[in-house]
Amino acid sequence: MQPVSIDVLDRENDLCVRAELPGYRKEDIDVSLLNNTITIKANMSKEDESSEGDYHRREIFRGYVSRTEGLPADVEVDQAKAELKDGVLEVIIPKSKRSPRQQVEISG
Repeated sequence: MQPVSIDVLDRENDLCVRAELPGYRKEDIDVSLLNNTITIKANMSKEDESSEGDYHRREIFRGYVSRTEGLPADVEVDQAKAELKDGVLEVIIPKSKRSPRQQVEISG
């Protein structure tokens, strides 16, 4: 099993998680959110076969990747949206309104 390369962008109103998944189709990918963590799993199985005269070739490829990462803010999991484009999965998760980010002044 290989890890998924991801970036987590903490924006003002949401979090954007980008994962590199070249060669995977959306049917191969599972994204889940639980307790302010995101888990991305992808499982691919491909077979390529060709015959020409006495020559027979068969290649089998199986790939499984997984990554679980803690999120830097409370999120609204029921409003998350995901899109796969050109081998990059992008998951947008709105931040929870009940715990907005605030700057804290340092005295002294």
